This record gives sequence, structure tokens and C-alpha cells, in this order.
Amino acid sequence: MPRATHSTSLRRRLEAASAAVGAVSVAVCILAPSTALKAAAAAVAIAVVAGLWILLRQAALLSGSLVDSDARLRAVAAEQEALLAAEREARTEAESARKTLLEENQQLHDLDRMKDDFVAAVSHELRTPLTSITGYLELVLDGEAGALNAEQIQFLGVAQRNTGRLLRLVGDLLFVARVEAGKMALDTSPVDLHTLVFESVEAASLGAEAKEIELLLSTDAIDPIEADPARLAQVIDNLVSNAIKFTPRGGRVEVRSFAEGGYAVVEVGDTGMGISAEDQAQLFERFFRTESATSSAIQGTGLGLAIAKAIVEAHGGEILVESQVGSGTTFRVTLPLGAVASPERVAVQAAS
Repeated sequence: MPRATHSTSLRRRLEAASAAVGAVSVAVCILAPSTALKAAAAAVAIAVVAGLWILLRQAALLSGSLVDSDARLRAVAAEQEALLAAEREARTEAESARKTLLEENQQLHDLDRMKDDFVAAVSHELRTPLTSITGYLELVLDGEAGALNAEQIQFLGVAQRNTGRLLRLVGDLLFVARVEAGKMALDTSPVDLHTLVFESVEAASLGAEAKEIELLLSTDAIDPIEADPARLAQVIDNLVSNAIKFTPRGGRVEVRSFAEGGYAVVEVGDTGMGISAEDQAQLFERFFRTESATSSAIQGTGLGLAIAKAIVEAHGGEILVESQVGSGTTFRVTLPLGAVASPERVAVQAAS
């Protein structure tokens, strides 16, 4: 039975009892043989009725309190039900959003894989004719098709340089595709890091002189490291050429190599335009180019640093960058002094 109904029933019983007591008291007063007995009966009746009316008042108060309490409980129950309904709806929406996100991520992954497959296929198709063009240009420049005048040699030299640039781009695209597929290979052997650094700086010296950039080299004695010399030279060449490319005329580029805490370290620092913190977060992503490089129309594909990072990590090392806009940039490569792996040819699973 509801609490409000129970309280009403109790009040009615008290009212009936009070009336019955009143009636009994009247009868006693009438039938009592003496005045004293009548007075006593009247006093008892008054006391009983007063007590019953007090109980009746308390019952009334209790009834109102119970009604209010019951209303509050119903309101709380309704609010809880609304909250539960909202929670169920939110969970349904969250689950739907999660499924949608998973589907979109899968679609993006499939599109990215299709793009990589397409780039790899096109790169393979381009490499063969470009190699053929390069070979024939070399034959013509060597005079195999007859003597050339100075102007012809100049024109053919331009064609040869641009063909070489295209071949390097194709090679970079194929390398990235192999990294993504986990098929990058290292041909390791003991490597003298000092020699690699020296050769890289020597090859870049003409470009530095053309821009009147001071190119400095500082090397310490380092034990040979187990590495792929061609791939490691590719990393150092990229860092040095980038430093010269992004340093204005009259600036300075410094290349350092030394051993530190069980690692061989190569640092390439410049006094160039610097890299913003936002760009540094994406610097090693494929095809990324900094805002300053784009606005300054500096040529590049955005693949060099992504390739360098993959090569360094395949050797068990790390590549880091420190830079401030307008204050230059320093790249730091650390490589373990111990052997990378026992086999001479190591297939490296690279993270995409």
C-alpha cells in the first residue's frame, strides 16, 4: 500500500476512535451514580480525546511529509530514468562513431597502400627508360656519335643533369616503397665513419663555395662501426646538402663526428633559416616540406629526411633535430658502436 494511502487510513481510524471515546464518556457521565464518578469519567474522556487529537495531528503531519517524500522519490526516479536513457543513447552514438572511424581508417589505409603500389609501379616503369637515356647521353658526350661543339656539349650536359635528378627521385620513391613494405635491406660491413664524413664534406665543398658558405669539418677517432656504407653515406650526404641548401649566402655549416657513451655521433649544424616547432613535428614524414622551404621556392621532394630516418633506425640508431627560426638547425645522428646484426645482408622490417 502506498505510504500516503496508509497515512490517510490511520487518520480515519484515529478520528473514529476519538468519536467512540467521546460517546463512551457521555454514556458514563449519564449512568454514573455519583457526581465524583461523573467528574472522573469526564476527566478521563477529555485526556483520551486530547491524546487522540495529538496523535491525529501527528498523523496529518506525517501524511504530508510522506506525500512530499513520495513526490521527491518519484522525481528522483524519473531523473535517474532520464539519465539512464541519455547514457544508453550516448553509448549507442559512441559505438556508431567508433565503427565509422574504424571504417574510415581502413579506407585511408587501403588508399595509402594503393598509392604506394602505384608509385612503386610507375617508378619501376620510369627507371628503365631513364637509365637508357642516361646511357645514350653519356655515349654522345663521349663523342661516340661524332664531334660536338661547345654549345651542344652544354645542352647535353643540362639534359644529363636533369636525367640524373629524375633517376635519383625514382630511386627515392622505390626506396620508400621498400621501406613501407618492410623489404629494405642493409649490406653491412665494418665502416670507417671518419672516411664517410670526409668524403661527404669534400663532395659538397663546391656547392658551399658557390654560395660563399664556410664548410667546416671536425672529426675524432672512432672505432669502425658495423653498417651499410652506401646507405649511411646517403644519410650524411642528405644532411650536409640540406644544410648548404637552407643556409643563406655567407653562412656557415659545420660537420662533426665523435664517439659518445657507446655511440658514434654525427652532427650537422648550420646558420640557416631554422625550422619552426610545428614543422619539426612533421619533419621526418614522407613528402613533407617546411613552410619556409615552400615560401622560399627551395627545390626538394620531401623524401630525403624520411629516408634518412628509416636508414638510421634500421641501423639501430636515432636521428634528432634542434632548431629555432632564424638561428639555424642542428641534426644529430647516433649509431651504436657494436654490430647491427650477424648476417652480412639484413632484411629490416621498417614501421610505416
